[in-house]
Amino acid sequence: MKQDSFRCIIRGRGTEWEGLCLDLDIAVHGASQDEVEKSLRDAVISYVDDAMQESPENRARLLNRRSPWLVRAKLSLSLALHTLKAGRPDRDEKTQSSFDLACHA
Repeated sequence: MKQDSFRCIIRGRGTEWEGLCLDLDIAVHGASQDEVEKSLRDAVISYVDDAMQESPENRARLLNRRSPWLVRAKLSLSLALHTLKAGRPDRDEKTQSSFDLACHA
């Protein structure tokens, strides 16, 4: 599968942050949004580099390893609700963002 980018989501608050690459099912944790974004980028780049060293059959399998449907649906709904709530003060609400990570392979 040829992909130009991978979909990623980061969410958290305070010192509890998590990031997930939805297209490769790679997750990271960290103490800040910046730390998690960097860790997720590094993890995806390393994973893709390693996958590219595999045989064509294994490479295809490794690069087509999406997060489970239920996880993707839940995170997509959560991000949509977060966007709809934007501007409303809610101290318990987690900060969330999504981005596409360019694929260099």
